[in-house]
Formats: sequence, structure tokens, C-alpha cells
Amino acid sequence: MKIYLIRHGKTYANERGLYCGSTDSFVSPLGFYELETRKNAGLYSTAEKYFVSPLLRTHQTAKKIFGNVDVIVVPEFAEFDFGLLEMKSHDELLKMEEYREWIDPGNIGATCPGGENNNGFNKRVMNKFEVVKDEAAFSGYDIVILCHGGVIATIMDTCFLEPDIHFYKWLPKGGEGYALSCDSSGKIVEYSNISLDK
Repeated sequence: MKIYLIRHGKTYANERGLYCGSTDSFVSPLGFYELETRKNAGLYSTAEKYFVSPLLRTHQTAKKIFGNVDVIVVPEFAEFDFGLLEMKSHDELLKMEEYREWIDPGNIGATCPGGENNNGFNKRVMNKFEVVKDEAAFSGYDIVILCHGGVIATIMDTCFLEPDIHFYKWLPKGGEGYALSCDSSGKIVEYSNISLDK
């Protein structure tokens, strides 16, 4: 069984380096071009089921890559809610004390100013991921999860405790991600990159 984790295509917010979580942004022309390039390179595998977050950019990505497939919307796979940080850059936020506290490495479980709690985000993503993974393993089918960078990094950082890989190192580029191989019990045994750089 395979689980394909694919990040949505690049958005204007991604291009400008802005925090964009709950904001319902859309894939940019550059993002669509990159998705087309990756699709033509044979980067994507089909599956029996396709899961997307509620946000438009994942639906657009699914349609661009896989056409008019039926998708299952999973609210728990929405991106982290950055609250007061939404659509702002790191540089412009550095003057905000709450932001500096939130990004402090010692505040791993902190709550984003006006937004989501780091530990709460991890819990909502992983609880639902385990349910989806186990159902797929029971049925023996491959699945695609089209979601967000933070969601993918959370799954990878939790499933593969590699001390040399920091959470942010797991963030894939737009339209890229990871292929997880599972045994018959649903246990994840290995992963490979879905990337043009491999």
C-alpha cells in the first residue's frame, strides 16, 4: 500500500514568502505551470482514493494533476491557522514581541498569536492521518493526500524520527511531497521523495 503526500501548487503567498494557513488563497499561474511540468515528467501516481483539505488550493491542485477525480474533503488536513500572522512576512513580523516568542525554539508547544496551538495542530493532523491510513490498509488501496506544507511536515516529522532532519526540512516544494510505503498492517516502513530534484 502507498500513501502519496503532495503539497498544493505554489500560491502568490508562497512566492512572496508570506504566512498563509487558513487564508483561502489560490494556485498562481507559476504554480499551475510547475504542476504541469511535474505532471508531464511523470511525477504523480494514481490511486483508489484522493483526499484534499477544505482549502481551494488543494482542490485546484487535485484537478490539475488528476483531472475530474472524486475527492474526499478532510477538514483536519487544513493548514495551520497563523492567526494574526496570516499574509505577513517574517521580516515585517519581527517587530512583534508575540511573534518573536512564538518562533523561539524553546516554545515548541506555543500558541500562534491569534491562531492555532502547535501541539493542537499536530494532534488534529496525526489523529486523522492514522484513521485514513488504517482504513486504507484494511481495504488494501493506495491513497493520495493533497494538502499543505505544514501538514506534510508534521506527518513526516512524527512518522520518521530522524534527529538530523528538522521539522522545516520536511517541507516539500509546491506540487512535490513523499510516497510512503506501508505493510499489510498499515505500518509505514519507508518513504521516497516525490520531487524533480531526486
